Amino acid sequence: MLKRFKTSEYSTSIPQWLFFSLFAFPALPLKLSNLLFILLTVYLFFYWIIYKPSGVLSFLKFNILLAIPFIPYLVEFLFHFENPIMRFEMEKKLLFFIAPFTMSMYMAVVKPIGFRTCFNVFAGSVLVLSFYTLVVLLFNQVMFQPKSFENSAFIFRESFEHVSHLHPTYYGLFATISILWLVNESVNVSSKWKYILLFSLVLLLVLDLLVAAKMPLIILAIGSVWLIFKNFKQKKKLLIIYILLVTIAAVSFLFMPSLNNRLQEINANPQTFNYFQNTVVQRQIIFDSNVKVALAHFWTGTGTRNAQFLLDYCYSVMSAGLIEAGKYNSHNQFLSFFVNYGILGLLVFVALFVVLFRFSLRYPFGIILILALGFSMLTESILERQMGVYLFILSSILIFNKNTKPE
Repeated sequence: MLKRFKTSEYSTSIPQWLFFSLFAFPALPLKLSNLLFILLTVYLFFYWIIYKPSGVLSFLKFNILLAIPFIPYLVEFLFHFENPIMRFEMEKKLLFFIAPFTMSMYMAVVKPIGFRTCFNVFAGSVLVLSFYTLVVLLFNQVMFQPKSFENSAFIFRESFEHVSHLHPTYYGLFATISILWLVNESVNVSSKWKYILLFSLVLLLVLDLLVAAKMPLIILAIGSVWLIFKNFKQKKKLLIIYILLVTIAAVSFLFMPSLNNRLQEINANPQTFNYFQNTVVQRQIIFDSNVKVALAHFWTGTGTRNAQFLLDYCYSVMSAGLIEAGKYNSHNQFLSFFVNYGILGLLVFVALFVVLFRFSLRYPFGIILILALGFSMLTESILERQMGVYLFILSSILIFNKNTKPE
């Protein structure tokens, strides 16, 4: 019976569908994503115990690199496991220690990783979430109230997060990656799917612009220019597309209220704004405070359990107490490693990024993906939320294993 199951299509289709389903995590409840990951891990573990598939170690030697920058978190947790902050952090970081083994077993069992299918599922889930959120916001008439787009579109962004269950910055990043993926795949789409593709791009772009998360829009601009340059070789056609993009950008900045409002706060006089009203001023204080704390603990870092307390103290001194305690992390993943575990922790994480970038050169969209992750980490500590952890792990796994073959 076991031999028949091994040779049947179900032995590989079950983990394959579980793996593809993980890429729908933007639209799934977090608990469901965790359940899918657990089911995949348990299935592959028992498959490995029973059938002993070959090649696991050859995949593991690359995938295990994902865990190395997070070993300090594990060590600190083991010495301070009674600390609630460390328990909370390890709940988020645990995936970095399990995923390399799970995905190595997956690659040994299901060797074609299905890069295109993975990102089709990802983009599809973001599209479904976008459509649902837009319909609800239209029904609630949030988008028709001018006050929704004042003060950096605070009311609109808050309503958006309430409906979608995604922080606007994370939605902006997911939508941007989805748009760039669809642009990348546009040359492979048959004529009967062109209108669906166009509708998908317009929907994602409109919501991306309305949410107006700054760094995802910068990533979108850079990525679009590069992908269009790679896919269109005719200079005249290329020029027309670039002119169209510049026109769309100019019109968006002029007539998109949320985008216009967030652009204005960059040039606003900081003296005329409360710190809660101007996110640019907030970010500057947060950045300066993190640099100050990181340099004060240059070699060893503060440790994760102490970081937020020291940052809150620095925020209170530098902003006269107007930045709320316990609410703002480093908002920079690289600074987060620097603050928590010193210069060595930062260098190990940067080294992982360098390795990922070298692997991404195998596939043009892989470069876009790594650059998107890198740029977003300059303004957000995306690995402090599990949505960000899933994005980073799944993207890294795809990049490491796209063309890797077992020895």
